[in-house]
Amino acid sequence: MFGGKKIKGIAVKGSGRPAIADPDGLKAYVSGMTASIREKADSLHRNGTGGSVPYRESVGDLPIKNFAVGSWPEGAAKIAGNVYGELMKRKHLACFGCPIACAKSIEFTDGDYRGLKTSQPEYETIAALGSNLMNDDPEELAVQNMLCNRYGIDTISAGVVIGFLFECFERGIIAKEDIGRDGINPVWGDNGAIKELLRMIAFREGIGAMLADGVRRAAESIGKGSESFAVHARGLELPMHDPRGYVSSAVTYATGNRGGSHSESLAYYVEQGMKIAGMGFPDKVDPHSSAGKGEITAKMQNLSAVFDALGLCKFLMAGGVGPEELCGFLKSAAGMSLSVRELLDVGDRMYTVKRLYNQRLGAGRGSDTVSERVTREKRGSGGAADVLPDLELMKDELYRFRGWDREGRVTEEHARSLGLEEYLS
Repeated sequence: MFGGKKIKGIAVKGSGRPAIADPDGLKAYVSGMTASIREKADSLHRNGTGGSVPYRESVGDLPIKNFAVGSWPEGAAKIAGNVYGELMKRKHLACFGCPIACAKSIEFTDGDYRGLKTSQPEYETIAALGSNLMNDDPEELAVQNMLCNRYGIDTISAGVVIGFLFECFERGIIAKEDIGRDGINPVWGDNGAIKELLRMIAFREGIGAMLADGVRRAAESIGKGSESFAVHARGLELPMHDPRGYVSSAVTYATGNRGGSHSESLAYYVEQGMKIAGMGFPDKVDPHSSAGKGEITAKMQNLSAVFDALGLCKFLMAGGVGPEELCGFLKSAAGMSLSVRELLDVGDRMYTVKRLYNQRLGAGRGSDTVSERVTREKRGSGGAADVLPDLELMKDELYRFRGWDREGRVTEEHARSLGLEEYLS
């Protein structure tokens, strides 16, 4: 919407400090949580989000070769977050006041990029431009991440559309002549091709003009069966969490208000064993079973919406911050006394009003889908070799829990219970 209106951003200048209901109580409350957050999120602090790459490969969560391959342990080890601390000068970075400090700045100490200072790639970037493209060069990954930042393009979408292009070339669906530039060899792991394709996407040159519109439109333009391996949900390229590793990701992507987005739910946190007090989740959750995942996903969608509304990073969940802690935070900061149920109802209201908007545009069960690559094809090896998510089962569960009808439409009764009846028409 902003792009269509040629708006780059909106700046609002404040004129005073926010009023805090209980300043001393808020300081004490936050101080009491800080030590626990630091301890529980220590791995995030040490190596950043990229530190989880080998683990995610082992459990089948890491996308490999356009989500087509099940295991790649040697490659995953080469591009993990800890490698940057071994190869380069590295410093911890943090958002203001954050006790985790998961971001890292790096400086190349030798080679062609000696002296270059940039940021360490995050997990999503390492996976999208790394394992997804069979690229095991951590230095080139850091440069590609920097290029995406300079060009203003998303690393996840870029990695998915380039992976799609590589597979089209591998299958003989497109030829080198179709690229629109001489000297590009669109094959797995070719860093020269990856960097040049990033530039072509940014400037809409040659085949980059088509790729810049996303993988769904690229597949529609190319045809020839390529739609089956164009990995997206409602046109948004899938994040780097494979629904065959943690099956809740399938229904997260399918029912996400903006399509394939992991951060609208993060239900896979629960599947990988994270404990979030006050949510009513089972002590043990089987990551490969679809039963019960619709409800878990809906609850996590509501909780994630609350984190967004409060302007809080969801990595705090890894530090043990859940709805009970948020209620305490709200009481001290704003003087609001909410129960966990009331807090999650706020998240439900936020999620539902967006669904109602999408519903006006035709959203429903038929559009709550995910690419065939991750719902019908098995990984074939690794930690989730034979797993396929039962998306229809999880959709049924999520719809029931949310008070939607079988076709995924918000019922009048549920909308009224949330005070959203004005958005029904």
